[in-house]
Amino acid sequence: MAYIEDFLVEDFKIKSDYLTNHFSRMLTRFNFFLTIGSALFLLSMDQAFDHAIFLSVLGTILSALWFFFAASDNYNADVYRKQILDLHKVIMSDASGNADSRPLRHVGYTPRWGSAESEAVVEDKGGIARWLTRKYFGLGATEVPPIIAFFFGAIWIARGAYAALCQ
Repeated sequence: MAYIEDFLVEDFKIKSDYLTNHFSRMLTRFNFFLTIGSALFLLSMDQAFDHAIFLSVLGTILSALWFFFAASDNYNADVYRKQILDLHKVIMSDASGNADSRPLRHVGYTPRWGSAESEAVVEDKGGIARWLTRKYFGLGATEVPPIIAFFFGAIWIARGAYAALCQ
């Protein structure tokens, strides 16, 4: 029976490492798309550059790709978190399936802001960050990139429309 527990613990470590590495890859992709999108937008604003409509189309396509990758990353992070949670439940339960009463949480677990559990875990220091978190329903690092990609796409469409009207 000890080999099953060892397997489960090793599986938990592997899945936790994979989730951590996934977050790193997400940040790298976010930085890539943000840098390329910002550079293209600045180039499209240059008055001497006559291809603003072309750059707007290119930027809209880039934003659509960015949104797709960001939404996929968000989904995958949720799946990986769920796998870790399920494995954590198995590890923390005994052979009869009763959950252990130890107050341990799986890797990546974060209580919802404003819940009684979050108040017990995090000292409320107030301030603008706490207000923004509550106001925007606790958007996390995985939820923000698709939103930013969507807004970049809207900005590109507006930029292309403006360039077409000015010709």
